[in-house]
Amino acid sequence: MRLPFSNPANRQFADQLFKRLALGQRFALRSALLWLLFGACSAMTLSYFAAQNSQAIIQQRGSAALESSAKLLQTPLFNRDLISIQAIMVDLVASADIVSATLVDARGVPLSAIRATEHDSQGRETLFQQRISLADSDAGLLTVGVDRSAIERRQYQPAWVWATLWLLFATLSCALEYRRGAQLQQRLALLNSKLPGPRAEIGHDELSALEQRLQPLLTGANDSDSEQGHSRFASLVTLTLHNHTDLSRQLSRENRERLLERIDYCLLRTLELYGGSRIEGSSTQLRCYFHASSFSKQHLMLCLMASWSLRELLQRLSEQSGIELALSFAIHSSPLRAGGRTLQDQQLGVIKEQAEQSAKRLTSGDILIVSNEMDREQLSSLGHFEHVDQLGALLQGFSSQRTELLQTQFHHLCRICLEQ
Repeated sequence: MRLPFSNPANRQFADQLFKRLALGQRFALRSALLWLLFGACSAMTLSYFAAQNSQAIIQQRGSAALESSAKLLQTPLFNRDLISIQAIMVDLVASADIVSATLVDARGVPLSAIRATEHDSQGRETLFQQRISLADSDAGLLTVGVDRSAIERRQYQPAWVWATLWLLFATLSCALEYRRGAQLQQRLALLNSKLPGPRAEIGHDELSALEQRLQPLLTGANDSDSEQGHSRFASLVTLTLHNHTDLSRQLSRENRERLLERIDYCLLRTLELYGGSRIEGSSTQLRCYFHASSFSKQHLMLCLMASWSLRELLQRLSEQSGIELALSFAIHSSPLRAGGRTLQDQQLGVIKEQAEQSAKRLTSGDILIVSNEMDREQLSSLGHFEHVDQLGALLQGFSSQRTELLQTQFHHLCRICLEQ
């Protein structure tokens, strides 16, 4: 007969039911199943050894009682001394685990029958018999009853103690696993709520929902140059240093180069975090390239987050070094037509020209985004903007949850880039 879950459809249905459970319930269910499996195996093992030990003790008690009493009864039986026989039988029943003793003569006439008064009438007993011989003749039959219930009760008592401890630890373990799963689900839900894009509805599977929302952000994050040649959407982030002339007058060549190296290092670490790549730079401008297979809000959000984090990081560098940095950021996004690398370079050249024109209008601290793919209403879903013309908008800030996430990433960048 096939098992119910041997059918792939049944297994798939069970898997779907399992995924609908909350994370805490899943953890608790896994723990309960493991404890049940462990308990079943342990119970069978303990029961087997308890039964074996009980049988051995019963056999030993019965055999020892028969052998010792049979020798003592030989002389009283020969003399027909009923008082001595009764005394021996009473002492026999007083022995451990002996609940009854009966003696009959060779003709089957009962001579003595003793039963322990404290023995439970509902208890089970195992009978042992032995012929008593005297001068090669049959003198009588001794029957001894061993209290099987009491012996088994003592042997199974450790198993019951173990079962109590098993139940205690299993309950405690399941409760802790449920709590751990619930806390993990809350943390995943909090992180999920801080990511861009619509919230995926996958029941209680916060981990799968998080993977779905991270996927657009990770797409193209570490693509090689060959993969960039096949991208369908590109964003160029241009960082402009407006006070380069003043810095040239204020700083020596060595100090200026050291400052530019630190700016370049901060830029590279930020791009590592957000999945961009630096394609070219000069003393006044640095250009960063973000690519994706198609347009998405997550792609633009990634560019905005990278620009915001880099602006805050370089402002912190400016405060730390005591050197004023007048920086602006311009984000230009555009779809790329399919074609060879040369065609894509031509299209990127057009975007660069637009970025140079935009840089002339910006002042220190500005983050401008220009995209033909989103109108004002759609752009407002990414953050707070001030629209400066028909296409461009200046970033003013993000939602509180987004800002909290960015602050965490910003502190991470500070530890990497500035605390050295």
